[in-house]
Amino acid sequence: MKYHTNKSRVLSGLFILIIVLMVNIYEFPIFLFVAVPVLLVQLIINFELMIESDYITYQIKLLRIPIYKRVLYPNQIVSIKFKRVSWMTKCVVVNVKIGLNIRMVDFTPDTVFDDLYRFAAEKDLLITKTRDYKILEM
Repeated sequence: MKYHTNKSRVLSGLFILIIVLMVNIYEFPIFLFVAVPVLLVQLIINFELMIESDYITYQIKLLRIPIYKRVLYPNQIVSIKFKRVSWMTKCVVVNVKIGLNIRMVDFTPDTVFDDLYRFAAEKDLLITKTRDYKILEM
């Protein structure tokens, strides 16, 4: 199944507007040169996750062009850790043997956590859940 990030583009747009207003009012051009490009890049980057029966594919796309792709097989995964990152937000960190760990937050649909748990259980991977994550499951 294919999952995508659930980013708040409206909130990022409002933040850009506030920065532009602050530049006009307080005359701090550093806001304009640092914060606006970072937020614009955030608006055009998309994260995609696919869970197949034998592997997991994680992609980062700039607009629709893939800029990073990682295919993870069970023998490359050390553990899968489920944790809470904010008040009501679940997160999954896939720890890998070689390379960068993959952190998954705000993916839609919400069944991504159940599917990752099922994948890890089927492949006999080490699964850890923090106490805070278990509270969110209730």
